[in-house]
Amino acid sequence: LLLSEKEGLSSRCNELESSINRLQSDIQEKDSTIQNLQGELNNATHDLSSQQNESKSRYLQLEQRAKSAEAALAEHREKIQQSDEALHRVREELANLSAMRDQIHSEKNEISSTCSGLEKKVKDLEDQKLAHAKEVEVVRENELELQQEVERLD
Repeated sequence: LLLSEKEGLSSRCNELESSINRLQSDIQEKDSTIQNLQGELNNATHDLSSQQNESKSRYLQLEQRAKSAEAALAEHREKIQQSDEALHRVREELANLSAMRDQIHSEKNEISSTCSGLEKKVKDLEDQKLAHAKEVEVVRENELELQQEVERLD
């Protein structure tokens, strides 16, 4: 009878050790997934930062072009007062400036849209990372409980 109980306990210990090994494998897999997600998050954050820098630079260039265009418009307004020919040139320049302003607003809206999409992607990746971290915590708690049970049975 004692031998039978010992064999039963030995079998249970083997099962528990097998469960622990599976749980450790699951933890390693989830850790790997978290590391991959962290890498993706870092890449997305880097991409977002790069795009924001590029967007800011482009915006400043466009703003400078707009200021330059507005300065040109002021010069042409003075010429309007001097002659009919200057009036014709100013009207053409005004149309060009309007198109440039529309282009600037269009590009600014595109940049804002891109940034919003990247921010959502970063948030989604952070949410996934948090969910995986919670799963890993549950697995670790289960592993601890199994280890405690094995120690109790020993």
